[in-house]
Amino acid sequence: MTKQLNLPEIEEEVQRYWEENSIFQRLCEMRKAGKKYYFCQGPPFTTGYAHIGHAWNHTIKDLVIRYKTMQGCDVFRRAGWDMHGLPIEVKVEQEVLKSRSKKEIEEYGIDNFIRECKKFAIQNMHAMTRQIKRLGIWLDWDDPYMTIDKRYMEGVWFGIKKAHEQDLLYTDRRVIHWCPRCETAMAGYEVRDEYRDVTDPSIFVKAKLADREEFILIWTTTPWTLPANVAIAVHPGYGYVRVRVGGEILILAEELIEVLEKTGREYEVLSKFKGSELEELKYEPMLNIPIQRDFEHKVVLAAELVTLEEGTGCVHIAPGHGVEDEAVGVKYDLKKLSPVDASGRFTIEPYREIYVRNANKIIINDLENSGKLFKEETVFHRYPHCWRCKTPLILRTTNQWFLAVSKIKERLLEKNEEIQWVPEWIGSGGDSRFENWLSNAEDWCISRQRYWNTPLPVWKCECGNIEVIGTIDELVEKAAQDIDIETLDLHRPAIDRITLKCECGKEMHRVKDVMDVWLDSGCASWANLGYPYKKENFNALFPVDFITEGSDQTRGWFYSLLVSSVISFDSIAYKQVHKYGADTFRFYMLWTTAPWEDLRFSEEGMQAIGKMLNILWNTYSFARNYMDIDGYEFDKDDPGALEIEDKWILSKFNSLALEVTDGMDKVYLHDAVRPVYDFVLELSRWYIKLVRDRVWIESSDPRKVSVYYTLHTILMGLCRLMAPVTPHLAEYIYRDMTGEESVHFTGWIKADEKLIDKKLEGDMAMAQKIIECALAARQEADIKLRWPIRKVTVTPKEPLDINGTRDIILKMANAKELSIENVEVQLIAKPNFASIGPKFKG
Repeated sequence: MTKQLNLPEIEEEVQRYWEENSIFQRLCEMRKAGKKYYFCQGPPFTTGYAHIGHAWNHTIKDLVIRYKTMQGCDVFRRAGWDMHGLPIEVKVEQEVLKSRSKKEIEEYGIDNFIRECKKFAIQNMHAMTRQIKRLGIWLDWDDPYMTIDKRYMEGVWFGIKKAHEQDLLYTDRRVIHWCPRCETAMAGYEVRDEYRDVTDPSIFVKAKLADREEFILIWTTTPWTLPANVAIAVHPGYGYVRVRVGGEILILAEELIEVLEKTGREYEVLSKFKGSELEELKYEPMLNIPIQRDFEHKVVLAAELVTLEEGTGCVHIAPGHGVEDEAVGVKYDLKKLSPVDASGRFTIEPYREIYVRNANKIIINDLENSGKLFKEETVFHRYPHCWRCKTPLILRTTNQWFLAVSKIKERLLEKNEEIQWVPEWIGSGGDSRFENWLSNAEDWCISRQRYWNTPLPVWKCECGNIEVIGTIDELVEKAAQDIDIETLDLHRPAIDRITLKCECGKEMHRVKDVMDVWLDSGCASWANLGYPYKKENFNALFPVDFITEGSDQTRGWFYSLLVSSVISFDSIAYKQVHKYGADTFRFYMLWTTAPWEDLRFSEEGMQAIGKMLNILWNTYSFARNYMDIDGYEFDKDDPGALEIEDKWILSKFNSLALEVTDGMDKVYLHDAVRPVYDFVLELSRWYIKLVRDRVWIESSDPRKVSVYYTLHTILMGLCRLMAPVTPHLAEYIYRDMTGEESVHFTGWIKADEKLIDKKLEGDMAMAQKIIECALAARQEADIKLRWPIRKVTVTPKEPLDINGTRDIILKMANAKELSIENVEVQLIAKPNFASIGPKFKG
């Protein structure tokens, strides 16, 4: 037997044993008759090596899956990989093409780019599989679902077809967040968590009224949007002022007049009035450029947009470059200008081909030269960036495809109530994070102007007809070309070459867009099961019993899962390892942080768990060595002569089993793991010390048998409790002590509540405190433990009965006598002569 614990070595040995003996496959077969339990893997992006987040996430999943399996469930646990989207494209652009634009991709060839993306995704899938398997994660790795598989993509098409049939799919030209580097649209939820601190211009600009020598003072941090200005918004109920500054009259909100004070210029308030009096006033363009000519610029009222928090209370409106501006534009039927192309460059003179952020300074100079610039500063603020390439986003008007989430918002909220969220405050209840998100959900922009995603299954004819394809069979039936299903590739550019016959007689061509990568994983709950191509697993398993991801996924995968499944079915969906060993890593991640919190990783924490597992190993070694010496054979019906310490630790263990089971059932996984840590330490530091001398007596002595019985019972029980957390170590110890094939073939342990004695546990807890105090007193007096002391005196605040644990206290404290005494405390007042002496001449 190994004398010193070497977890990496043991884990490799155990994994070889699992592989050679098909333990995982046989376990799955053994549970076939059990209750069906559907776990849906949230697919990781195959963008590189597995990181600590993947390890933590998969450990949580594996813990719950192993627990359910030990309870007898037949768990569907297919591994899955998210292999499309910008995460892959950006990596291939950086590492293979060394490119920075779509133009370079198209020069390289879309088919070549797609081939490189596929190669990159598959290579990383294999690498990440090896890394995650090394943690002992038991998923079906032999048949993972891949979002690039045509049958999986068919499942995504099925969801879009369902949306179309319910009039939830539509196209519109509207303002959307746009990445000028990736040259694609972004949905709102992709933007909200990707704000970064940047420094931008902060300028105050004068807009001259058309009929008088007065100026409305506006403020903006995006000078590049001024070429698209069509209006100025004011609040109808706020107070505004006309102010003379130098030789000019400016108009701004009264409460924001400090803008003028900060310039150090003298000013005179000429009049005060409500913002409503400014409505319909016309003003001259702030920039004298072609796009700003030949239409009226006017003041409009927008109480929902204008605030007094910053600026001037007069807001520059560019409906082509702002979501709120667009709404104001619709309300007042304003002109919509968006003179910026996909790469973020102007399409109009005099700024043509200039990148918008680079144009800021040029536009500011033009304003200054024309006398329109009142003040220029900089502002340090939060600004949205691309979630994959980290480029600052812009808002521009484009044609996109949307899912009308707003139409099903109430249904989403109803269905969310059917989901059991852990913890509840994240997902359900009136003020939960997810419910608040659903309540404010906007229509989902699902189209992307990229390449390596599931293509949008929409074909359009120049006559205006559209066709939405939901299955491969439907595509084969309606295609103008003969299609070989075996060789069919649904990716671009192959899918772009397939046309359909329109009823008007002309050809229908596929809309070139691909779809939001989150739709891929959002359809996992059925596409993972092969639906709609195969229906057997879907009919048996849907909807999902268990999913888990980081709390950031409330607005990512969890949201896309719920929206996709409600639309489709009106249903809910759902180097450290080498150093310390996978089991140490697994236990630490579950022990240190609740699953819904951000992972706190520390070297010290890993070392603490490594030390605890080493203590468990030493306890096992102690028991195994002495049992071997005495030839002990475990007999569950012969507990020997159980003494008080045996009864105590058996009671503690069965209380532990109840606590761990409760934590697992509630999916409060940290509450299931932390008590195990405490118990292992207590088992070694107290029980082993108490019984060490009992293993030195004759082998047949019932007092010795009871120690072996107790240790065997607890160690085997711990193996079963810890098998979902530390599967390698539990397997090794269990097989070594029982000779059986696998701890994972056993069922989940049930506490023997007849052995639980809470009074005894309380008495022992008090005894431990007394012993610890006695040892501390020894240390303070510099008396070593090997020297017996005559007497330990305990002075409790309340009556104390320690007769049952008296012998244990005397033994552990190495004392001859234990006395319980009630010491009376007397208060005695003594004068401070140093203070009162001089006063009394003392």
